[in-house]
Amino acid sequence: MRTLFLALIFFSSLSFAKAQQMTTYADTSKYLINEIEGKKSRYVGQPFSVLLNELKLTPVRILQGDWYGLDADLPKFGKRLYIYFNYDRVFHKTHFILVKFKTQPSLEVIYPLFFQDPKTATKLILEAYKNTIVTYVGAKLYEQDDSSIMNEKNLDDD
Repeated sequence: MRTLFLALIFFSSLSFAKAQQMTTYADTSKYLINEIEGKKSRYVGQPFSVLLNELKLTPVRILQGDWYGLDADLPKFGKRLYIYFNYDRVFHKTHFILVKFKTQPSLEVIYPLFFQDPKTATKLILEAYKNTIVTYVGAKLYEQDDSSIMNEKNLDDD
């Protein structure tokens, strides 16, 4: 009985500690600004897997940049990725980073991935890019957000 009680306390405290990590908008933005944007030199020139291995947030959606539906832009398809850690239609509630690459995986591999269900595609896209060399990493420009949001305790309650 004592062992069961101790195990229950251990797992509940573990759950509580996990829940305390980056639960607010400000926590997540500070993490992205300090750990990703502030340490971008650690990732530039390295395979994308280095950044992926150090991420403490789980990407939920990936959008590619540099392609606007024109055939002339196809060589640029997937050379920039916007990696979202939440996906909200209201810009000031989103968290994302921009990653640019020296080259990208072949069009035949990545093109179909971006037109699948985001839940399925996200893991496949990350896997396809893991050996690709990063040339730029940047967090969202949080200065564009309403400054009062950075001080709110938790936007998830909206």
